[in-house]
Amino acid sequence: MRFKLLIPLLLFTVGMPVSAELRLQGYTSGVFERAAVNLEEGERLVSQGREQIRETSHVMARLGSKFGIRYQVSGKQKGSRVTYLYLTPGVEEPDGTRHDKYEEVIELSPDSASHVAAFEFTEQYEVVTGTWEVMIFEGDRLLVRSRFTVSVEEEDLTPRITPVQFDD
Repeated sequence: MRFKLLIPLLLFTVGMPVSAELRLQGYTSGVFERAAVNLEEGERLVSQGREQIRETSHVMARLGSKFGIRYQVSGKQKGSRVTYLYLTPGVEEPDGTRHDKYEEVIELSPDSASHVAAFEFTEQYEVVTGTWEVMIFEGDRLLVRSRFTVSVEEEDLTPRITPVQFDD
């Protein structure tokens, strides 16, 4: 009697897709370093994902700026998907449509060592100063998040030195 119940259960579970949870192994967030190129509106610099990332939360508000996260995950299988969520300070298209967020669902390649979630300013109306966030989700589970400040000001890379007071 026991085996009669077990066989339908086995047949049911064999046909179900395998679900593995992704595990974040590491990440780097910042601005993607690029050759000094003056891009026109609508142009994009194709880089094959080999760009170095300068770890910073400051992004220059200009066409061609690209910022985001390069990350590595384990537990990938064929069909593993993640969602990239980009929160903006409010991007307004020329037709008046406002975007407070952009969302992309990406299928991860099981053979890739790393993946990139990045936003690149390719249209002048996208270049909006303020706080931007890049988040990566598996389903509704947050894997990683980075916050960036887009500004017209150059980043101050001067080392901060704090004088030390000695008591006599």
